[in-house]
Order: sequence, then C-alpha cells, then structure tokens
Amino acid sequence: MRNLIPRFIKKNYQDKKLWGKFNALVMFVDFLGFTKLSEKFRTQGKLGVENLTQAMNSIFDPAIGSVYANGGFISSFAGDAFTAVFPDLDNPNHMVNCSLDILKIFHQNPDLSAKIGLSAGEVSWKIIEHSIQNSYYFYGPGIDRVVESSLKARREEVIVDHYIQDYLTGLELNPIDHDYSSLTGNDIIEIQPTRVEIPPDIPDQKCWLPEILIKSKITGEFRDIISAFIIVDEVKNFDDFISSAISLSYKYGGYFNKVDYGDKGKIILILFGAPAGIEKMFARAGDFALELTENEPVKVGLTYGTAFCGFIGGEIRGEYTAIGTVVNLSARLAQSAQQPEIRIDENIARKIFSSYQLSDGESGKLKGFSGKIKYFQLQDKRRIVKQDQFKTLLVGRKSEVEKINNWLKDLKTSGFKKILSVVGEAGIGKTRLIEEVKHRQEEKFEWLEMSCEEILQKPFNPLVSGLNNYFNLNPARNLTDVRIKYEQKYNNLLNWLKASDHPDSEDLFEELSRTRSVIGALFNLQWTDSLYDKLDAQGRYENTQFGLKALLKTISLISPLVIHIDDVHWIDQESLDFLKFLTTNIDGYPMAIIASYRPTGKADKFESELKSLIEININLGILNHDSVVELTEVIIKNRLDLDTEIELKSEIINRITNQSEGNPFYVEQIILYLIENNYIPGDQKINRDKLSGEFEIPSSINQIIISRIDKLASDLKEVVKTAAVLGREFEVDILSGIFKKLNQSYNIEYALNQVERENIWQAIMEMRYIFKHALIRESVYQMQLKSQLKKIHGIAAEIIEQLHNDESTYYYDLANHFEKSENMDKTIYYLKKSAEYFTGSYQNSLALLVYDKLLSIFQTLTEQEELIKFILKKNLLLKVAGDYKQAEQEYLKVIELCRQINNSGLLAESYSYYAWILVLIGKTNQAVDYYQLARQIYENENNIQGISDVLGGLGNAYSMAADYDKAMEYYNEKLKIDREHNNRLGLAKTIGNIGIIHYYKKDNENAVNNYQESLKYYRELNDVWSSSKMLGNLGVIFSEQGKFQKALDNYYQALNIKNELGDKRGISTIKGNIGNLYQYQGLYSQAVDYYLQSIKIKEELGDIRGICIVAGNLGLTCALMNDFEKSIQAFDYSIKSGKINKLNYFLCNSMFRKAEVLYDNNNFQQAEILNEEAGKIAEDIKREDVLFETKILKLKLQYRMTKNSKKRKDITEKLKSCLEIYVKKQQHARIYHELAVFTKNPDYKKKAIELWDEVYKQTSEYRFKIYIKQFN
Repeated sequence: MRNLIPRFIKKNYQDKKLWGKFNALVMFVDFLGFTKLSEKFRTQGKLGVENLTQAMNSIFDPAIGSVYANGGFISSFAGDAFTAVFPDLDNPNHMVNCSLDILKIFHQNPDLSAKIGLSAGEVSWKIIEHSIQNSYYFYGPGIDRVVESSLKARREEVIVDHYIQDYLTGLELNPIDHDYSSLTGNDIIEIQPTRVEIPPDIPDQKCWLPEILIKSKITGEFRDIISAFIIVDEVKNFDDFISSAISLSYKYGGYFNKVDYGDKGKIILILFGAPAGIEKMFARAGDFALELTENEPVKVGLTYGTAFCGFIGGEIRGEYTAIGTVVNLSARLAQSAQQPEIRIDENIARKIFSSYQLSDGESGKLKGFSGKIKYFQLQDKRRIVKQDQFKTLLVGRKSEVEKINNWLKDLKTSGFKKILSVVGEAGIGKTRLIEEVKHRQEEKFEWLEMSCEEILQKPFNPLVSGLNNYFNLNPARNLTDVRIKYEQKYNNLLNWLKASDHPDSEDLFEELSRTRSVIGALFNLQWTDSLYDKLDAQGRYENTQFGLKALLKTISLISPLVIHIDDVHWIDQESLDFLKFLTTNIDGYPMAIIASYRPTGKADKFESELKSLIEININLGILNHDSVVELTEVIIKNRLDLDTEIELKSEIINRITNQSEGNPFYVEQIILYLIENNYIPGDQKINRDKLSGEFEIPSSINQIIISRIDKLASDLKEVVKTAAVLGREFEVDILSGIFKKLNQSYNIEYALNQVERENIWQAIMEMRYIFKHALIRESVYQMQLKSQLKKIHGIAAEIIEQLHNDESTYYYDLANHFEKSENMDKTIYYLKKSAEYFTGSYQNSLALLVYDKLLSIFQTLTEQEELIKFILKKNLLLKVAGDYKQAEQEYLKVIELCRQINNSGLLAESYSYYAWILVLIGKTNQAVDYYQLARQIYENENNIQGISDVLGGLGNAYSMAADYDKAMEYYNEKLKIDREHNNRLGLAKTIGNIGIIHYYKKDNENAVNNYQESLKYYRELNDVWSSSKMLGNLGVIFSEQGKFQKALDNYYQALNIKNELGDKRGISTIKGNIGNLYQYQGLYSQAVDYYLQSIKIKEELGDIRGICIVAGNLGLTCALMNDFEKSIQAFDYSIKSGKINKLNYFLCNSMFRKAEVLYDNNNFQQAEILNEEAGKIAEDIKREDVLFETKILKLKLQYRMTKNSKKRKDITEKLKSCLEIYVKKQQHARIYHELAVFTKNPDYKKKAIELWDEVYKQTSEYRFKIYIKQFN
C-alpha cells in the first residue's frame, strides 16, 4: 500500500492534534529534466508510460528511501520536486549525507539531474478538516528559507544558507555571497553517519484521498487534463479558503491535489480530468475558477493539455500528481497574473469562448518557455438559460403531434395516464410542439401550464405559476384583488363537489375546505386564526402537498386535466417530491402529465425518480433540410404579410440550414435578422437578386439577437434592457416604477406593444409579460455594463419593496436583486427573512441554500456571533432532514468558533445540540459528556432554563439507550426544577417522557397516570398536537390492558385532532392502531378497513416503514379470517417494503407470518425456505419472539414433511425439550398446542387450552380465543 500522506500528519490527526510547530533542518530537492522526459515519452503510448514510470522510480525510490533512512520525512511534493524535514537538530550530517546520496543517484541517469537547498528554522504545520477530503500543509521560516537556498543552486549543486551553517561542523564550505555557500568536495562524500530505522506507517488514508486513488492499481498514465494552479499569497484566512477550494473542486468534479508553500509561494493545485475523467471539463473548470475568485484576491492559471498523471515517489512515501508542460504553464500563468485574475491558455480559450467572456488575447514571455505564450483573461460567464419558444411556427413535427394526441384521446375514460416526456436541446421546439397539441385537441381538456425556473428555484414555483393562471391571479395586483379571485374560483370548486355524485367528492370537499388557507398561502393570502397559522413547518409542508393533490384531483373530475411542466431540467426538489406524491394512488382520475426538458441539469434525477411512470418518451431532433426550407418560407410570408409563393435559391437555404443546424428557434432568429437588415426587403416585391446575393450572418445566436435589439429605437431598447434585469417574466408595475425612479418619462404601454410586435415578448396576463425565449432575455442582460445592471437591480429591489411590502414569497427575489446591486445590508436582511419563511413552510432544501449563502457572507465579516447563530439554525435543518453526518461535522466547527470568541452561552447551546445529534446516531456516552459540559456552563451562569433543557436531554439520551433507571433519575431532577419555576410546558414534556419510561418497564398503571397528567398540562397550554400524542399513548396502553372501549375513545379523540390539523402521518398511525384494536377484539372486517385506510395515507407519504408494519398486521388479520390469498398479498407488500429500507425488525416477523400461512396451505417447501430466512434475520437482530416462533415452525415443518415414525418421535422430543429452554406463558401455550397436534395426547390438549385461556385473559386478544376454539 502506498503511503501518500506523511506519517507525521496522520499520527497527529489520530491524536486529535490539528496544528503545531517545531525546529528542524530542511532540504528542498528540485529534480531537473522530468518535464522534458515526460514530453519525450508522451507519444509512445503505453510503452512511454512504462518507460517514464521506470525512469522516475529509479530516481524517486532511492532518493526518498535515503531521506527516511537518514531520519527525515517528506513534508510535500511539488511536481518533480520535494521538501524533506529532519527534526533531529543534533545530527545535521544525516541530512548532508542524504543530499550526497541523492546527487549520486542522478549520476546513473544522464537525462536527469538535481539541485538541492539546505536550511534550518521553525517549521509549522496545520491540518484542515473537511467532510470531503482533509488537507494539510507545512510552512514557516524553515520552509521559506530552504526554497530560497534551492533557487541559488545550480545543476548538481547543494546550497546551504547561514541559518544552517552553525550546525555543519567539520565541513568545508565554498561561500557564494554573504548568506549562501555551496557544499561540494570529497569531504562530504566521506561522511558516514549511522542510519536510523524507518518507523512503520499508519495505513488509514480514507479521509485524505478519494477512494479511486486508494484502490488504484495504475502507477501512471498520460491523460488530457486541465491544470488549475492557484496562488493565494494575499488571502487573509488561508485555512477557510482551503476548505472552500476543497468544496468547490468537489462541486465541479475536480481533484484537490495539494496545498504547498514553495518556490512559487502559497499555492493550491487542482486537476480536472485526473485521476478520473469528467464530462464538460472545460465548463466545470471555468465555473470553478470564477466562483473561487469571486471574493478572494487569488491568481489562477488554467491550462489544458496532456500530462503524465500517476504516482511519484515510492512505497515509503509518494504522491499522486500530474507532471508535464501543461502543469508548468498553469504555474507560470498564475505567477504572471495580476490580482485577482484568471489566466487561461489558448487551448482552453478555443473551447470556451462562446460560453464565457474573455479578454483579447495577449502574448508574453514566460520563464521556462521559448518564444511568446498567448493567454487570455477569463472574466465572466455568458449564462445560457431557457431557450424554448412560444410562437415559432410548427414544421416537421407531424408524427410527434399525432403520437401525443393519440396518447391523450381516451384521457376522459382511462384515468391517470402517467407521464409523457418530450426531450430535446434548447430551441428545438419542445414547448411549441405542446402548443400545437393543445390547439388540435378535439376534447375539452383543462391544461395547467407549469414552468420551472433556472435561477430562483423556489419551492412549488412551477405549481404556483400554473395555478396563478388557473385562478386568474395576477401577483402584480394588490392582495385584496388576488383574494377575491381566489375565493371565487375556490368556492366554485367546492360547490361543484357538493353537487357531484363521484364517490370521492365528499372526501375531496372536506380536504379542500380544510386546506383553503394552506393553498392560499402559496399566493401570499392569509386568514386570521387559520389552519395554516396553527401548523408547524412540517405540518404546513405536508398539508400543502395534500391540499394541492385534492385540488388537482377535483379539477380533473370537472374536466380531464393535462399538466404540462416545462423546463423540468430546472425543477426544484419540492416540486419533484410533489410529483412523486401526486402520482401515488391516483389511478381513477383523468389526469396526464407532459414533461418537456433538455437532457441536462436535473433531467437524469427526474427520469430516475419517476422512471416507472414515464410511459412515452419523445426525443425531438433537428429539422431536416426540407423542413428548414418550409419553415423559412412560412416565416418570411407571415412576417412580410405575403400571399405569393417564395423561391429561395439553394445557396441561401444551405447557409441558413448550416448556421442554424436545423434548430427551429435559430432559423427564426436568422430570418428575422435578415428581414430587419433588409437582406429580405419588406415590400410586396421580393428582391430576389439581393436575397440571392452575398450577405453576412453573425456567427452566434447571441450576436444575432443583440443585433436585432440594436435595431430598435433607443427608447424601446432601454425598456427591453431594463425588463431583462427583472427576469424572464416581469410585472409592468415594477418596470414602470423603475423608469419613474430614473425620471425617464417613457410611454411604457406603447413600448410594450411595439416590442411585442417585434416578437421579443408577449403578454401572459394583464400587467405581466414574458420574453418569448429565455435566450433573448439572457442576451440582452449580458450585453449591459455591470455598473448599469447594479443600478437597475437596486432600483428594482426598492420598487418591489414598495409594491409587495412584507409579502413572504418575494423575500428571495428581493435578496437576489439586492445582492446583484451589492447592497449587502439589504441582501443579508432579506436572506434572513427568506430563511425564516422557507424554514417555517418546511421548504428545507431552499432554507439550507439560503443559510449557506448567509454563511458565505458572514465568513468574510467579523460578526462571529451572527455566523454561529446561522450555523446553528442550518444544523437544525440538517437534523430535520436526517443528515446527521453533516450536522455532526458542522457542530464541531461551531463549537470551536464559540471557544475562539469565548461565548459561553452559545457554546453551551452548541454542546446541547451536538449532544442530541450524537444520541440520534447512537453515540450515547459521547452525548452525555457534551450534555454535562453544557450543564456546567448553565450552572455557572445560573441559567435555569438551560439546566432544565440539558436534564431533559440527558433523560432522552438514556431513554433511547434503554437505560431507564438513569433516564428516570434525570427526568425527576428536571421535574423538580420545572415545578419550582412553574414551567408548564417543561412539566408536560417531562411527565409524558416519564410515562414512556413506565410503559417500557411494563408499569402501565403509572404510565397512564403520567400520560393523563401530561395531557392536562397540554390542554391548559392549548397544545393540541401534543395532546393528540398523549391521547394516542393512552390508547395504546388501554388496548394492551384489554380496555378496548377506553382505548377507542382515546384514539378517536386523537384522530379528531389529527384530522383538524391535517396531520396525515399521525392520522395514518392512529388508524393503524385502531385496526390493531379491532383485530384484538376479533372484529376483523373493521380492522381490515382501518389498515387499508392507514396504508393508503402511508403510500402517499412514502412512509415505507409504516407500510411494512401495517401491511404485516393486515396479513395476519386476513390469515385469521382464513382469506389466505389476501393474506399472502399483504405479507408480500410488507416484505417488499421491509427489504427496500432494511427494516429487519418488522421484516422477519412478516416473513415468518407468511411462512405460517404457506404451512397452513400445505406449501411446506416454500414455507421452509421463508421460515429459515426469517429465523436468520431474527437471530442476527436478537428478536427473540420471532426467533422462538421460527424454531417451532421449523419443527412443525419437519414433522409434516416426514412419514417416518421414528423421525416424528425425535421431532416430538425436540419440541418437548423446548419447554425447558423457553419460560414465557405464551411460549409454553404454543409448545403444548403443537404437542397436542403432534401426539393427540389429551393432557397436552388440556394444558394448551388452560394456558391459552390465561394468555387471553391477560391480553384480551381474540386470536388466542381462536386457538382454544380450534381444539373444541
């Protein structure tokens, strides 16, 4: 195994030390000739790799071996150079001897040589912890000095500086100047110090390197790579920058190769294309460099070419890196750059010029390169967004239109049609195709048009945009107008449901009535004391899903519904989750989904997560030559209002076809450009001579669009440019407000109409417009100066503030505008508001994104307390999302920050939060330690609430670890404090938790008393959600005690609350429990009904664990009803669900129960296989009840599968011996039951009946009565 990380670093990290310093001797060895050698072997393919590897190993192996044999270690590599540190100051001759050894090695290879520098001084080191990949670096005077020494050296020369000369006694030195001397001569060769033993290494390198390198068996290869060489001398917080660089390199698919202090300063090297290839390498590297340099004074060199990529060094110590001209050039470009600046070579410029803004090329001399090198400055990205159209005439898509229409024709009677996807590149005509389908529909369908956003990916945004149209809502209008239209349409839907005889209409009416305020909140509507106000974040999110689903179901019943989702490659996570939710249990509703998207972005995620629902996939390709001809003629005739035939010469069509590449949108833009530039005149007589003559078409679609915009009158052009700042869609009120603020008296209404005639935008509703193609808007936006954009974004933000004051759905838009106007205070303010809004509506992915933005801002500021508070809020979201690993890492960081600023209050809070994460991941002992640290701080500060919370946390930790006595100890301590300070909420929670402990300890009487007391407090506090939880707990205990009516009363009280709150998760749980209750009483039909209701809700929620449990209970109930077919189906569903999420505790029980049903149906072979599998799982997880049952069933199967009397007797004896092994009453009842069946012995029968009767009296479960009846 290669050691790619210094043992020194790994040992300190293992000892939890992250930084330090020491005095040492230092050597820098610069190998000369490797780059030239790699270029020589590059053309020889595999043989070249072998030759180069052999040449390198012949040098590196012995050189590194000498370093370690002489008591040193390699601190870092720099391509074909390395730095070695010798901590033993008392034996400087070891390092001298090593430098001599290395020079000797080179005498054996005439193509290679070395120069060496020696120095001494303080060496510091740091380890940067990161969840993706740790890093480290060495620095300090010793490192800096040895680099200077090496720069003085010539080929095959060792240079020492005056800092080390005092250590070198008895050596003859040749002075070069006042500070440096050369070390040459025979007296060096004669030194023979004692070699030191090389210590064993620490093998674990997983947190330092990608897995592909750890497992790699390839020593080296030639690869086409991009080398990103980054000089960071002026970065203030170097460690934070390293962490950011690691995150960004991972984000964009690069490999964070190293951090180094060397002859080129403080540098970072990142490779794209090695050790593994990546798609879109140039775009990834460009985006990486731009994001890296946004707020930091760094210099970046980006170059593309072939390099040797592989392991240099030896087994003792090595490194994976890239060596070649491409790496050297990136270093020289970075060194020659200004600050901040990204310099790229000509190879990269050729690949990215159309996607990025570059400076004009410059040429200059660079060290190590003959002749002048051409380079460019990478300035910005030309962002290409949505490129579909609304009104390009449809040509060449007849078969696709027919295919979609055929798919939709029976929608009214077929129910849910699943998903049809239309996939194609930008501008290929996806949206126009759907428009044509709508136009040709004979049936009356309701079409809901939803559009996904690229930049502002707000949750449910596609649904909101579609429902705005359905309800005829205009966000630009005041909320009173919006509410009137919403209420009117909503009431119409409710009235339709009242009059409908559809079997689901009553349920839909109830659901829509209940969630009116929840759906209204999507449009910023609020009602006093509404359901929305009563719900917590998760409740709002789940009720939004159920409310929207009920709404779409209702719309589909009134008229078959087609949902068209455009630009799915930009879909937000919440909308994608809703699609999965919507398409569950919807078979009877006439609904179809058409998704149009490019094969980029989130398209793969969409296709993979909804794979089973995509019925038809249509891939739109380019238009053929004949279709381009037809489209060209139609556009010209319509644009010029001609009714005569047009004859275009083949060379013109060829040029249009070639330049447009058969893309309909590009064809349209080229034709409009030709018309506007009079290559196609606008009179009734076509000038065929001019049309067939020479003409120039700009090379890119962006240039064509900009040329068209430039042709507009100056006032129209200004209106278009300003509207582009507002986005693809824009509100007229905001646009007008901007010009009023600028004191420019444009006639906006006139401008809107004129620009619409130019096919640049169109009205989508009163006071709201949309650019016909996102590429038009983007081109106009990018053509403007940054200073102008900054100004307009700022004014736009002010106008939105005035028009939509405190409307939560505008917070994120405002933050975006203020950020681009560089108003940091307002950006922070609205990002905070956005985070609160997204968190409050359970839109966690967006909330996390906003917190990450805030954190990136505050890391550059000095307000550390604010930074810590944001991290704590972000971490709470990570906990909710179940991302415990990241939360654990983040809490450790925040704890360190709290210590640095000496804020004990935040430190205690961080300890407590971190402790709970540790509890959730099963690290109870560590959790207790951190809770105690928090407690100590709270006690020192006399923070009573803090102490109470920590005691509760300790109780919860021990409760989850099943140490109930310890948990009770802390709960009682907390209870005392809560009673002293009349903390009623604290009392309610603590008493409820104590009740849970009593329940676990089978002390049901005390558990009931605790639950009832807790319920009393919750009711006084009007905490209905927690009240329902206590009622459910009481139901469980009464059910187990056989007090079925009491249990049912409590369950129904809980269910009423859950229904009122729309707590679907809670409803499904309570209904499952009611099913259990009916099963215990032998009321199997009622039990089945409630189980099915529970499963239906769990399916919609995607609650796999719940499905596994309830389907298992359903299977048992059907078996007790002797409905074996349905029993098998239910058990199969439970088993399938259990296997998906590895729910082994419930899985083994369902497998055993199914095996029992198979046994009862004489299917012994399958029963045997399944029972054996269930037993293995039960044994692995130590589930003793199921393990017992599988062993008994195994004996029953053996007995029934043999006719041999002796074997049957042996099996009977084995069964009898179980009476000594198992001691529980129910187990003995089972054993005697089976003995009675085996032997027909009346004594066994009597004993079995006696025991089953006792078990029945104890539990009141009807199935035990059935066992008695089986004997009678």
